[in-house]
Amino acid sequence: MIKTITKYGVGFALLSLLMLSACQKEGDLDYTERKLVGTWHYEDASMNTGIFSSEDLMDEYDADELILNNDFTAVHFDDETQVRSSGTWEKSQQQVDGCYTTVLTVNLTRSTTNENYILEFHHLVVSKFQFSGNAETSSGKADFELCKD
Repeated sequence: MIKTITKYGVGFALLSLLMLSACQKEGDLDYTERKLVGTWHYEDASMNTGIFSSEDLMDEYDADELILNNDFTAVHFDDETQVRSSGTWEKSQQQVDGCYTTVLTVNLTRSTTNENYILEFHHLVVSKFQFSGNAETSSGKADFELCKD
């Protein structure tokens, strides 16, 4: 009887320890968020203008930089205006037309004017050194691909 209690007690203790160590603490980065942390440069930016045609937008984004830190802070440098903005970022799941999509939202404030703006990449696909998604721009919906330094 004591052996049975000890056997089950040890098993229960090991199972409890495993469950507690597997939990993710609030504020910790998940797997995809860890891959997003780093300094990113625009590799491709284009807007579909027809079924088989697209407009290259890289002149506007070619030297821009997006930095996503592991404390969920962000910095965006716009090379065209030479303005550095800072703020926060988050990855989330949103439901659109019954389908779930991964979204990267970067809330920023321009350092020169204190104006707030949002960079929001939908249909986010993330690998270790690259992420892609589409975003709404002043000209319409554009596709972006960013690469990590």
